Amino acid sequence: MVRASQQAKLADEIYLTNLRAIQYLQYNMPISPKVKQAGSIREMPSKWGLDQKDWKFNKIFDAISKPLAILDNLEDGTITSDEVRAVKYVYPELHQEMVQGISNGIMEMKAEGKYLPIDKITQLGIAMDAPIDSTLEPEYISAVQASFSYMPPDANGNPPPQQQVPIQQATIDTGLLTPTQAILV
Repeated sequence: MVRASQQAKLADEIYLTNLRAIQYLQYNMPISPKVKQAGSIREMPSKWGLDQKDWKFNKIFDAISKPLAILDNLEDGTITSDEVRAVKYVYPELHQEMVQGISNGIMEMKAEGKYLPIDKITQLGIAMDAPIDSTLEPEYISAVQASFSYMPPDANGNPPPQQQVPIQQATIDTGLLTPTQAILV
């Protein structure tokens, strides 16, 4: 009985992943001039002579087909935000594992006394569409910004009253919802 329920759960997960992939591809699929004329979506664009929308769609399709390849693209500097969004939408657990692995690697470097420049950490966070290091958390940024704010003493020489610096919550809208999901939210 346990095995049958595990198989059913796995089948549901596979179904939902494929459904997310289909929805994401449908939402991002460009309509090529040939398809507009023929009235069919059966013909996929070739890799040569593509316009920007077709190229973007092929990058998304490749990322969904081979999600781990975005790590190679990250390493060689050819990763695109479209690829990351596709993997984040279709394979959210895998994306979270990638982000966690990168974050752990940065922490291990710090533990060994090696440091990655903050601009590189920021670039990794932007590339992976997720906070990679604790230095990019809103609480840390607010504390650093507060340490730089200086208010001179008043006319009597009294220090200014301490003000509580509000923590700004960052909301990242990656636009990953399909039209169907947007209606349901």
